[in-house]
Amino acid sequence: PLTRLFSMSLETGIFPKQCKSAYVTLIHKGGDKRSVKHYRPVCSLSSTPKLFEKLIVARLTVEFASFIRYEQHGFVKGRSTVTNLLELQEYVMQGFQNGLQRM
Repeated sequence: PLTRLFSMSLETGIFPKQCKSAYVTLIHKGGDKRSVKHYRPVCSLSSTPKLFEKLIVARLTVEFASFIRYEQHGFVKGRSTVTNLLELQEYVMQGFQNGLQRM
């Protein structure tokens, strides 16, 4: 079962080699099919390492939540550079409404 595999991996720090394999497929981008530069590699992973990664991310998110400041927008779920810019815009607009020329 996966729960046992994941638990053992977390305890030992070792993830089975068999779960680390991936399949690489070359996708033709156009142009001369005989030229390597007209292909791009696409990697297909097994669902097991993807699931393990999601488990780790969920645990780390909970573990480090108290270290992330409210002002942090990068790498925080539901926030982005757009939400950061919207907050900055709101801050500047409030300054204008309050007659401030510098902030």
